[in-house]
Amino acid sequence: MSELNELDDYSWLTGYEAERLLTDFAGDTRPLHNRITALRKVLSPERARLVSEQIDLRERAQMKFGEFANRMFFTSVQLQQATDLWVARYKAQRFDTTPSTNSMADYCCGIGGDLVAFAQRGSTVGWERDPGVALLAEANLRVFGKDSESTIKIGDVEQVDSPSGAWHVDPDRRQNERRSVQVEFHAPSRVTLDRWIDAYPSGAVKLAPAASPPLEWQEKSEQEWISRGRECKQLLLWFGSLSKHPGKRRATRIQKGAKGEFDVSTFAGNPELANSAVEQPARFVFDPDPALIAADLTGAWANRLILATLGPGAVYLTGDTLPETELLTPFEVLEVFPLKPKAIREHLKQHKVGRVEIKVRGVDVRPETFRQSLALKGNGQRTLILTRIGPREVAIVATRIE
Repeated sequence: MSELNELDDYSWLTGYEAERLLTDFAGDTRPLHNRITALRKVLSPERARLVSEQIDLRERAQMKFGEFANRMFFTSVQLQQATDLWVARYKAQRFDTTPSTNSMADYCCGIGGDLVAFAQRGSTVGWERDPGVALLAEANLRVFGKDSESTIKIGDVEQVDSPSGAWHVDPDRRQNERRSVQVEFHAPSRVTLDRWIDAYPSGAVKLAPAASPPLEWQEKSEQEWISRGRECKQLLLWFGSLSKHPGKRRATRIQKGAKGEFDVSTFAGNPELANSAVEQPARFVFDPDPALIAADLTGAWANRLILATLGPGAVYLTGDTLPETELLTPFEVLEVFPLKPKAIREHLKQHKVGRVEIKVRGVDVRPETFRQSLALKGNGQRTLILTRIGPREVAIVATRIE
């Protein structure tokens, strides 16, 4: 990203003059070209673009960083890849079990999504190979008041010494400009990561949820899939003293609270089939959290809660009681129909249902096309769960339980 002139512009962007403009134009609702035209009256074209882009990025970053986003700095790609504040603080909390005598290292730190949380637990060194991105990470440390205790170093982490304290790495997953879930195509390489694990095993490797880690890593580490907002965000491999259950899998759901606080629901186990599968839903149907599905722990969780799957090997669970867990979203079953719009349409018309939430799993149905076939009219609201139970395609009419 960073040629010399770009570095000058990014250094300027994180300074006082740009911050004043970012504040003044933050509430500007004019179309993008009008905003840039106004900025170009006082700035070069490139700096006008950077300020306008940063205003938009800060708006988008609200979902990841809350009120802090209004003072942080991003690029489009780095914002997309950054860990959100609540997940990062959960991860930092897990590092509290490691000795704090040496600085922690955050390799491939990007704009500092994880780094700012690690820095709040103690001295942390962030490593980033792109000087422009490193400038933004330094600025983000200042936003959190941690720039005097933690630092950014620029360099290729393949070439740095092995860690002497706890470490975290978010490998570059891009190969030929395309993201890959295959560890052998990541940077730093597996050879480098194995060297780090041998030198100081208390570390964590962040991967995409769909990644398949090497078998040796799976045996040494605890694999944790983390979700927030009904989306599985990342897979963490915890090594050494950070691994609570080596060789096991963990599904964790993070719910954000006020001022960066968070609530955690978590379950550790091994993949297994549910002990019971049924062909008709019971009183309640449960949609497992994406982390539970990604970790392949749905069957193990069903057995723990004495629930059945809707058909052999299915994802949806069912039972007659409501377990106390945030890892399942519950729905109360009202009716079950064959997956044919006519019968469903008549039922919804009879009950004056005008709004439906449509959930699809295991059947070839496009939700919006199916919705149009229902001719909805009325004030009622229902959830339609379109799925397969064994060989049958069914529509479960239900209400979401909040």
